[in-house]
Amino acid sequence: MKSLRKFQYAVAAMAMLLVAACAVEPLYDIETEVVENPDYEIIRSLGMSTDGIIEKEDSYIVEGDIVLYKSSMKDYVDKTRHSFVDRISSSRVTDIKVYINPELQINNGGGSTWYQAAFDALQEWNSIDGCIIRFTSVASPTNADIHVERNQTVVGKAIAMASYPSYGRPGPNVWIGDYYDNYTSDQKKYVMVHEFGHTLGFTHTDDQKGTYIPETPTRENLSVMMSSSGGRSWSNYPFTSNDKIAARAIYGIVWSLEITGPNTGYTQQPSAYTLNLGTNLVFLDYYVVSWYVNNVLMQASTSLNYTMTPQTPGQHTLKAEVTYGTTTYQTTKTITATLASPQISKDKYVVYPGEILTCTVDNPNSQARYDWELDGMSNWARDWGPNQPLQIMHYYLNSNSGMSTIRCRARIGNEVSGWSNTLTVYVSDVPLYRAPAPQTDDEEEETEESEEAIKTI
Repeated sequence: MKSLRKFQYAVAAMAMLLVAACAVEPLYDIETEVVENPDYEIIRSLGMSTDGIIEKEDSYIVEGDIVLYKSSMKDYVDKTRHSFVDRISSSRVTDIKVYINPELQINNGGGSTWYQAAFDALQEWNSIDGCIIRFTSVASPTNADIHVERNQTVVGKAIAMASYPSYGRPGPNVWIGDYYDNYTSDQKKYVMVHEFGHTLGFTHTDDQKGTYIPETPTRENLSVMMSSSGGRSWSNYPFTSNDKIAARAIYGIVWSLEITGPNTGYTQQPSAYTLNLGTNLVFLDYYVVSWYVNNVLMQASTSLNYTMTPQTPGQHTLKAEVTYGTTTYQTTKTITATLASPQISKDKYVVYPGEILTCTVDNPNSQARYDWELDGMSNWARDWGPNQPLQIMHYYLNSNSGMSTIRCRARIGNEVSGWSNTLTVYVSDVPLYRAPAPQTDDEEEETEESEEAIKTI
């Protein structure tokens, strides 16, 4: 009987437990929706992984050393991540002020200080040919674009971290941890070059995501922007050629060549022309400017100035080519030249009977022929050569009025110049009296002997 009661009590207890379980079961059936941080979707749209992301109060740490500020997330919306991303305006990238905290001058082991490594890294970015990137180290944090300092709390177990640019400004922070102070000078420098690359907007080259810059690989293990490259030394892993190509593609010199100078001119009259590069020469280490006239090389030097003297009338093409490294840029300008009016001169002002007046063209055009006009008679002497003086005998001149006028014009093909200056000469119908030449002593003796002989006769 007691056993039966025990069994009844056990069944009753199980029933109560079952009722209790059924009473709380709906709580477990309710699906709890996990709402993901919308910033994560933006981060993934940039091609970055949200695995292992660390969320701080005002930022996210992505892929170990990239800092994205929450206040800047809107700036990244609909942005496709490239292997190298341009985020800094051209007006700011030419003058990026960097404050390196003096506390980094303390050497806690290893090679040179992080301060020196950061300073040297700036110079490496500044030295990329054809780039407008210019970092400047400043002594005060006030108005600095980038601050370099220690922050073990942010960095954690990483070597260093840096923030991305936003709103056209460079990434404002580079943080250095404490765990790698024993790095050599070269290793520290490599780290700093890498982190400053992030402040410029360059991402890791081994992500294989987004649109890559043409002529660069989608993955490059030797790039300074390779992720997980800690321990490398700068002397062994400097900028690769693709690093420089990418830097120039994003922050390269923007050429805007233009030749300034007159559009028209005259043959044999010089005109000055200047090539405007459209960029500051401070970004150029060495270049060559080649000037061509009608595709004939006339001058090759570093001069941006050229003086052109057309020899023939018509249209001439002036071309300027700038060779920078292995790349050539060019621009052209069309100049229309008109046949210049000649200038003439004479050998005398008065022409007496029996004399000849000689007229010449000053600085004649070697390709021109000249037509002369005498006293209003055009083509009085036609098709005269450029170095052929015109000689006019006295009896062709207008002795009735006592004055004659002479002028000429040049001709090349169908192109005819305007008339030259007009020469005026006086024409005399009275022979010029010339006093006898003084006699020598011998001639005087001969004259006296002749006179004596006449007297004797």
